[in-house]
Amino acid sequence: MTDRYPALSRHGEPQTVTGHAPIVAPSLAPTVAPSLAPTVAGLAPIVAPSLARSPGVSPILAHHEPEAAVAFGGEGERSAERLRSDVARVAGVLPDTGDDDPREILCVATDRYHFAVALLAAWQRGHRVALPPNAQPELLRAMADDPAISLVIHDTDEMTGLDLRPLLADDIRATPAGALELAPLPALRKLVSVWTSGSTGEHQRHAKTAGQLFAEALTLAEHFGLAERGKRGAGRARVVATVPSHHIYGLLFSVLVPLVSGGSFSRETPLHAGVVRATLMQTPDAVLVSVPAHLRALRILDPGALPPLSRVFSSGAPLPPDTAKMLSSRFGLTVTEVLGSTETGGIASRLSGPELLESDDAAVHARAWSPLPHVRVKVDADGRLLVDSPFLPPDGPRPWPTADRVEMVQMVGGLGHPGPRFRHFGRVDGVVKVGGKRVALAEIERRLHAIEGVEDAAVSVVEVGGARGQETVALVVAPGLSPEHLRGELRRWLDPVVIPRRLRLVDALPREPNGKLTRRRLLEIIEGPSARIDALECRAIASEGEGPGRVAEFEVYVPRDLYCLRGHFRGAPIVPGVAQLELARSVALTQWPALGQLRAVRRLKYLRPVRPGERLRLVLDHRAEDRVDFRLLAGAEPVSVGTLSFTAGS
Repeated sequence: MTDRYPALSRHGEPQTVTGHAPIVAPSLAPTVAPSLAPTVAGLAPIVAPSLARSPGVSPILAHHEPEAAVAFGGEGERSAERLRSDVARVAGVLPDTGDDDPREILCVATDRYHFAVALLAAWQRGHRVALPPNAQPELLRAMADDPAISLVIHDTDEMTGLDLRPLLADDIRATPAGALELAPLPALRKLVSVWTSGSTGEHQRHAKTAGQLFAEALTLAEHFGLAERGKRGAGRARVVATVPSHHIYGLLFSVLVPLVSGGSFSRETPLHAGVVRATLMQTPDAVLVSVPAHLRALRILDPGALPPLSRVFSSGAPLPPDTAKMLSSRFGLTVTEVLGSTETGGIASRLSGPELLESDDAAVHARAWSPLPHVRVKVDADGRLLVDSPFLPPDGPRPWPTADRVEMVQMVGGLGHPGPRFRHFGRVDGVVKVGGKRVALAEIERRLHAIEGVEDAAVSVVEVGGARGQETVALVVAPGLSPEHLRGELRRWLDPVVIPRRLRLVDALPREPNGKLTRRRLLEIIEGPSARIDALECRAIASEGEGPGRVAEFEVYVPRDLYCLRGHFRGAPIVPGVAQLELARSVALTQWPALGQLRAVRRLKYLRPVRPGERLRLVLDHRAEDRVDFRLLAGAEPVSVGTLSFTAGS
C-alpha cells in the first residue's frame, strides 16, 4: 500500500494519513475479519511479520523458550514453562461456560503474574473477563455482587471467590500440573470488558475481542522494537509498569506485549519515586511504562539516580514539556508518548524532549504525532479526528469519530521526521465557553503547571446558569501558595472571565492508579464543604538585612470565605482588627522565632476597613531585639499600623 499524505489544511474535505509501515491487506477495515484471520494465530503475518510463527500457533509465548522468564520481582521469577503449568492448574478448577452464557469472570489481582495466569486460564476455558475501572473496595464489591459476574478470581484478602494464592504457591509444585498448550483464540471472541478512565464523565464499559487485543499487542511489539535483544546482550524487553494491569494501557504494554514478543514483566506495580527507582535498579535496560503524573513525581530523585533504560512510554495525557525537560536533564531520558483511547486502541506516537519549542518549525513537527502502523486517520471539516484501524470494534463505525481536535501537518524536506503527522489540540469537549469567551481547559492546566511551586493541577467546568453559563473550577497542589497568587499568575496569560473562581488547594489530587482524575471525584471535592479558613493568606515577597534592623515584606490576600467575616458585619463584611493584629504577630514570630512571646502592643491604629477579596502588603520592621513595627498597606495607603513588643532579651 502506498502512503497518502495530507494537504496542509484544517478545512474543506476530510484528509487522510496512514501509518508508514507496510500493510499487507488492501483495506484496513477487514484486516482482522474472520476470512483473513479466523484466530489470533493468523494475525502476526498481517500486522507484525517479524513476529510470525507457524500457522495455527497462538502468539502467546510463541517467542519464549520453556526456561525463559516471563515475570520477575515480587514473589520471584517465573518461566514460560511455569506459566503454562499454572494456567493449566487454574483452568482445571474453573467452571465450564456455554457459548450463550453472557456472564463474566471478575479478575482482581494485584500481582501481575497472577493476573496473567487468571486471564489466560479464563480465556482457555471460554470465559470473558471483566476488568474493574479501579481498585476501590466499594466498587469491587459492587461489581462482585452484580448478577452478570459468575465468579471472582483474586489474590487479595478483601475479596471472596477463587483465591489464586494457594493454587500458585511454591509448595503446591510437588504435584505439578501438566503444561498447557495455549489454543489460538477466535479473533472475534470477546475476551475482556474494560472501562474508560472517567476523566470526562462516568466510566464507560467496552468489550475487546481477541483480534483487537492481539493485533495491537503484536503491532506495538514490532513497531517499538520490543522483541529485539536488549543492550549488552540482555534478553528481550523487561517491562516495569507504574500503571495497573486492569487498565487497557497496562493490559497491553505490561502483559500482552511481553507475552507475544518474548519479553517479561515485573510482578509489582511501583508507584512512589523511590520504589520505582529501586525496581529499575534491579532491572537492567528496563522498559518503563508510565503516565505523566507518575513521571513528574520522579523529580524528587537526585540527578542521575535512575539507571539507563531501554525505553520510556507515557500515555493517558500529554506529557508536559517541563516534565520532558526534567527527565532529559536529570536522567538522560526521552519519552515515547502513545496517543489512544479505550474505544479506539492505539492511534499514534511521538518522542518528547526538552528541545521542543513552539516557535521552531522543526520542533512543531517533532511535537506532532505519527500514526501507528496500520492506523488510518482522517480529519473532518470541524477538525475532529476520525480513525480506522484493526484495533477498532469489529461492529463499530468506520471511521470511528473520536473526541479529539487535530490538524494535519505536511512534512517538508530537511526536518528529519519522515512521514505524515498531525498535531493534537485536546478534546473537542475540552474547549468551553465562559461568559462568551472560548478557552481550552488544557490551556488553563498548562498555565497552572507552569507556575513555580505548583506540583499538580486539574481543571474542569460546571454549569452555573445566567450570563456566564459555565465557569471553570480547579484543584491545585501548591504548598505555600495562595489561591489569589495562583489567580494572579493566571491573569498574566488568560482573560479574567475564564480564570477559575473556585480554586481549591489540596494536599494531593485523588488520581486513579492510571494517573487520571475522574470528573466525578474532582467535582466532589469542589462542591464539597469548604475547609474552615481562619487566617489571612500570606506570602513572603522581599527581605532586607539580618536580625534587628531587618525589614520583611509580604503579599496578603483576604479570602472571601474567611471564617471571621461571618456576622462581621451582615451585608457589609470587614476583617476584624484582631485578625489583622494576629497576622502581624504570627508572621513576625515565623520570621524571627527568637522574639519569644508577645508582651505588649503599642501605637495600634486601624485606619480603614479591610474587605474580602482585597490584596494587601504587610511590612515588618525588626527595629530592636524585642520590637517589631508593622504596617498593613493597600497600595501606598496604610490600613493598620502598630508596634509589637516581645519577651526577647527579658
